[in-house]
Amino acid sequence: MHQLFSRISASFFVVLLSGAFATAEPDCPTEPSSDDAPWHKCVGTIIAANGAQYAGHFENGQPSGKGQYIDVEGNIYSGRFEEGKPSGHASVEYANGEKYSGYLANGKRHGYGTIKRLDQSTYQGRFRHDVYHGQGRLLKRDGTILEGIWRHG
Repeated sequence: MHQLFSRISASFFVVLLSGAFATAEPDCPTEPSSDDAPWHKCVGTIIAANGAQYAGHFENGQPSGKGQYIDVEGNIYSGRFEEGKPSGHASVEYANGEKYSGYLANGKRHGYGTIKRLDQSTYQGRFRHDVYHGQGRLLKRDGTILEGIWRHG
């Protein structure tokens, strides 16, 4: 991961998000981590060569704990990270305007959550591997409600 990141000024996101990441952990060094000395138990910001950005907690050179990730498409993931991927409770603001709040596993919607779609429909229920799966309720724009057990979307 460290090879993808360019040298940055760590102040930009740390200042913006300092309240969100208040912690006893120290700031990460201003240089991106290396294999010999990865960022560990610190708070910092990295920007990838492709423009993706992460600000938050690091362990063993990877995003871990509370943080915010903006991918190259402009999707914003805010919440918990494990081994470099969004996992646990999070909110996602997609670049297309859709919004999700709920659980993620390895960066995908997995578990209970709510998504508000562009077509103004709202699904509230279980997800598995990024699709509706399990008990859920879909409220369509016209007021129609579809409720029950979903299988693979």
